[in-house]
Amino acid sequence: MIIFFNRLWNSPTLTTWASLITISTNTIIVLPLILVKFSSIETKIYLILATIIQLKNIFDFGLKENLSRLFAYANAGVENLDELNSTSKNKDLPNFKLISRIFQRSKLYYRYIFIISLILISTITYFSLKSSISGNLDFWYASVAMVIGCSFFLYSNLYISCLIGLNKVALVKRWEVLLKGLSSLSLVVIMLISPTLLNFMIVLNFWIILNFFNYYFLTKRVLVEKKDIMESVTKRSIDKMVFNLSWRSFIVGLSGTGTQQGLNLLIANLVPLDIANSYLLTDKIFAQLKEVSRAPFYSKIPEFTKLRGQGKISEMIEKVRFSMGFSYLVIISGLIFLLFLGNTLLDFIGSKVHLIDASVFFLMAMFLLIERYTAMHTQLFTFMNNLIIGYVRIIITGVVTIALFYLLFPYLSIKSLPFSSSIAYLLFFTVYVVRKNYKEINESFYSFEKRLIIPVSILFLLFSIFYEIFISHT
Repeated sequence: MIIFFNRLWNSPTLTTWASLITISTNTIIVLPLILVKFSSIETKIYLILATIIQLKNIFDFGLKENLSRLFAYANAGVENLDELNSTSKNKDLPNFKLISRIFQRSKLYYRYIFIISLILISTITYFSLKSSISGNLDFWYASVAMVIGCSFFLYSNLYISCLIGLNKVALVKRWEVLLKGLSSLSLVVIMLISPTLLNFMIVLNFWIILNFFNYYFLTKRVLVEKKDIMESVTKRSIDKMVFNLSWRSFIVGLSGTGTQQGLNLLIANLVPLDIANSYLLTDKIFAQLKEVSRAPFYSKIPEFTKLRGQGKISEMIEKVRFSMGFSYLVIISGLIFLLFLGNTLLDFIGSKVHLIDASVFFLMAMFLLIERYTAMHTQLFTFMNNLIIGYVRIIITGVVTIALFYLLFPYLSIKSLPFSSSIAYLLFFTVYVVRKNYKEINESFYSFEKRLIIPVSILFLLFSIFYEIFISHT
């Protein structure tokens, strides 16, 4: 029994699920309170700030995932980051010297990120809100609290990347469960006692800053730092690898997430208040569903990377396939639940805002599936080769998305964004990435996806048809 409990306690997937369930209380409990207690303008400003919070991750400049992968390679015993098969004689022995050197350089990167993010997120926030806020200082103070919290959140990625790369996922997630749970509880209390946007943002970002210090002390406890002086050639080697990977990741993030959230902010200022709130609410819930669906796959990336570093490719592919399937199952279950019961639950709590209408919902759901399918295949290629794939194509994808949105918005209104995004992804990025992957792992689309994206897509199509025939017209 004790062994079973220890296995659960130290399981990256289960602790990630526990963390995401705790985080989901913000959607399940806190968000309904916002929808009931905030005025329409407060709700709009909150949803715009929530969109900027989603956008903030691109200002990590691709460092978190790439540094985490480098830490994982070093933890697998890799001696030379340029040669992934250069493991030590004992493949289970981490290369502590390399781990320490990567961490020391990473400190410098994140000091710059903290300053840059303060400037960039402040600028985006100002231009996103200036037409919605008319002289209400409390709204501006709430925005300042959000900007400061975002910068500390990004700085904490330094410590998270190290802990996750050293396969301390369960440790990180256990602490997240505790602190995120306390954060959610505090937000519920403040929404019941004094439900204003300013109070909400102060409490939310207080816990974000507290999390930063928690990650700092966890890393200090876990990491055995070598106090040796790094040779300049080692510094240049790490800088070169991190830069070569991260600028591509940043371009991918800017062209992907940056384009999507940037257009969301534009839509919020182009359509009527009630439609903007419905669209941004649906997008926020979809973002939460996406985060939950990431757990079965992304919590295993350190394990996948370690297996790749040890040359156990076939074992890694089987584990990747299982995790992808689990992730798709979460997405499709969540979409079906929202489709049939989402607005019913919003009516039950007395929400002033509802999910967007079904035709837009279907288009947003289609893009969510395409984006998750593409993202997981991109990650698979990345830890197979320690390369960022298709960064030029994702730039083209972002440009085409913006162009199609501009052309179609006068005719399709908010439908134009998920429609344009889906077309651009499929034509310029998705097919390219998955073809590269299938060639890399010597599989065909059907052989790899027959129990993955193919049945998931068919299932969602059938439920959508059923909804249109039997639900929407009754």
